[in-house]
Amino acid sequence: MRIVLPSGTDAVLERPAEPVAGLVLLTGESALRPLFDELCARIAAEWNVTVCAPADESLTSIEQAADAVGCARQLVVGFGRDRTYLAAADGRFDRLVSFYGPVSPEAVAALNGNGHRVLALVGMRDPLIRPADIVTLDRRGVTVVRYYEAEHGFVHDPERPAHRPADAANAWKRARDWLEV
Repeated sequence: MRIVLPSGTDAVLERPAEPVAGLVLLTGESALRPLFDELCARIAAEWNVTVCAPADESLTSIEQAADAVGCARQLVVGFGRDRTYLAAADGRFDRLVSFYGPVSPEAVAALNGNGHRVLALVGMRDPLIRPADIVTLDRRGVTVVRYYEAEHGFVHDPERPAHRPADAANAWKRARDWLEV
């Protein structure tokens, strides 16, 4: 269902009957497409988590989305951009998963000892993430899984030319295992 966060940001919220955790889904886009309504519903049902996907990925909206899930155990899954790394900064989230690049110097600095809670699933042919960034993530304690033939966007949208079904299935499994849901 669609909701409006206190900041005025539109968001998708899906809540199963008895969630084991709350998950903030960062879409990497500035608008909520039907794809994300479907993705939130699927994750909520299959993983038994309350999911909130804000249209705006400012840190304020991320925090408000975390409040909206209403769960003590809080998780983040992010596609593209580097907001997942920035969300790791304050320690609010138990586990975080980042799909794709890019990685800004600001995001790397924000990890500040919290990298051990982050899983990065990256396509080695993603033009938005530099090999040096991947090495930096490793050094900051982030668990990095490399998909050597994958480009940007290989997981979440089956309609994209970059989609790789086998790699996507593996990445989803790794994300779920990492989040322990």
